[in-house]
Amino acid sequence: MGQQAPLDEKKTWDPDFTKRKKIKAILDGSLPDFSVRLGGSTSIDVTLPGIDKAYRIRKLRDVLDIPVAEMIYVGDALFPGCNDHPARETGAVCIQASK
Repeated sequence: MGQQAPLDEKKTWDPDFTKRKKIKAILDGSLPDFSVRLGGSTSIDVTLPGIDKAYRIRKLRDVLDIPVAEMIYVGDALFPGCNDHPARETGAVCIQASK
């Protein structure tokens, strides 16, 4: 749908992740050298393994010299298999945002 799609349309396209889980299953089989995670209302993140939200938190830790335990991460997809979940695994305080 794209970033510029109306939010109401995005919210109704795949609210329970059913469509994206099917797409993810296909991508997992087609792109075995990549990490595929779901996020937001319509997005699917495809990255190299290990280049995820946890990676970014560790980079912030290193660049800003701030302990991860003192960071707060806000995301709308903090559950397993989704793109914000790696942030939860870092030990940062995580807050679930609504879509």
